[in-house]
Amino acid sequence: MKRGNFESPSSSDLPSSSRFKLNPQRDSEILKEDDNTKNFARKNPDPYPPTGTSLVYLDHLELCLCSTEWWNLLTCILDDAPKLRVLKLKLYRKHCVEYNESMEPWKQPDYVPICLSSYLEIFEWRQYNGEEQEREVAKYILENASRLKKAIFYLESAEKHGILKELECMARGSKKCQLVFD
Repeated sequence: MKRGNFESPSSSDLPSSSRFKLNPQRDSEILKEDDNTKNFARKNPDPYPPTGTSLVYLDHLELCLCSTEWWNLLTCILDDAPKLRVLKLKLYRKHCVEYNESMEPWKQPDYVPICLSSYLEIFEWRQYNGEEQEREVAKYILENASRLKKAIFYLESAEKHGILKELECMARGSKKCQLVFD
């Protein structure tokens, strides 16, 4: 999978568990937000981590959906963060102005990343609109996250009822997964 320049901490800089907010539209910097959360951002238009980036201790990620290839960035992170337990997808409106740009099709992985098959417990998606690409990503995560306890969707579409029904009908890899809608 294509990977480019990406500013991230080295594995030696990370504690035994780490929480990050990834904001692909900001200038390159790693900002300590509080004792538990670090905010990192990329330096150039290529949203992919370089080969060799280690996210082995990452257990909590908040990913901004402002990049036109956010789902492919997510695929890279799921692959590189085997202990990810909490995944939050959202649009930070302060800097996102072109969310509905034309997007490249999502490339679903050929295999299930370890974090989905063994660790992910909480999945949250804010500003979920039920568009085709979003549905594909949501379906993939719900089907393959075998330890998922809770999936929370914050809907923004005028067609909430249809989207709710579609999400409820999606297969889930975890029998304990509770769907929550807000």
